[in-house]
Amino acid sequence: MHKTAGNQSDMAACPACGSQDSVIVYKKEEAYFANLDISINLVIEVCGKCGFVFQSSAYDKSYDGILSKCYNNYNKYLLFPFPNQSIENIKTLQMLLKHIPDEGDFNILEIGSNRGDMLYMIKKNRPNVTILGIEPAKMECHKTVPTIRSIFNIDIISNKFDLVIMQHVFEHVKYPRKFLEAIRHILSDKGMLYIEVPNIDNVLNYCLDDFVAEHVNYFNCNTLDTMLNTFIPIESDCESFVRTIYKIAPVGHESNTTYDSEIIHRFNKYKSNREEIINKICQWSKEDKTLVFYGVSFYYKMLLRELNQMINIGKCFFCDDNYMEDNEQEFGLRRLKEFNKDCIVIICSNNFMIQDSIYNKISDRNVFAIIKPWRLP
Repeated sequence: MHKTAGNQSDMAACPACGSQDSVIVYKKEEAYFANLDISINLVIEVCGKCGFVFQSSAYDKSYDGILSKCYNNYNKYLLFPFPNQSIENIKTLQMLLKHIPDEGDFNILEIGSNRGDMLYMIKKNRPNVTILGIEPAKMECHKTVPTIRSIFNIDIISNKFDLVIMQHVFEHVKYPRKFLEAIRHILSDKGMLYIEVPNIDNVLNYCLDDFVAEHVNYFNCNTLDTMLNTFIPIESDCESFVRTIYKIAPVGHESNTTYDSEIIHRFNKYKSNREEIINKICQWSKEDKTLVFYGVSFYYKMLLRELNQMINIGKCFFCDDNYMEDNEQEFGLRRLKEFNKDCIVIICSNNFMIQDSIYNKISDRNVFAIIKPWRLP
């Protein structure tokens, strides 16, 4: 049976509780991966029992092969100087340092360590620690950060760790409960687990474009705590992303998450906003307006792959406060020299705080429109 939004699901069991009682809340044909000219038919569902939101299309047998190609082309951080000291990275670093001693032995593992930016900054502030990264992508890692080139697998780990870091990793993990069981086995008795993921409450409240092919799980503070019911939260921050440090619980605790009756309405608002604004962008492009993509990292690549065939690329430019080249390498866009009254500025971030910061920075410019995807004015 072909499923439509709001119908009961028969595609995948809930990764959180195993229930088959889920509902499709969002579908998108040709959802592109940021680093590949490959798309999937994206399907997002919510569990009717525990309220967990997940991408059921990721459990299709073809998904893992595509994701493997994605890792081979992953270069998210290469645009930024090493180490990447973005506002969000510094927030993460500050939270972690509060829980890392400045003397004595302390072993840290980061799963999905990229170039080693976070581990490098931790080591700089806490020289006493021993660091290790695991990274499946083929990007070059910093020479001072020991890195295992692999996806995480408990069989390749022989040590116990006092801290395991997963910064924007857990939203990509299929079968998250099995993953957490493996994490428990490599933590020391008093070990801690740091998880940072997008906050679905912010995603839906601000209509952020976070329902992407790469993301499999969607959390808020409550659903993350429920998923980690064999851990106890020590510190949490849900202002932009969900950032939580956990310790192992002596006994597992019961789930207290329930189905959000407004979730379908919230997803419908997101879908409606997105369609309305993309139609406006395409219409403005036909009217020969200048499209300016502000930011050329992960989200920019994903969005431009989608818009590529619908807009006049020859009239598209970019701006970026960190990337200083005159030409963007992926699509060949030229740097905008000066804003003008024909410019449509598209802020390429799915973080509402960064969107607002850039908007405030350029709101006094003489431009036609500034778009914060996908918030209506």
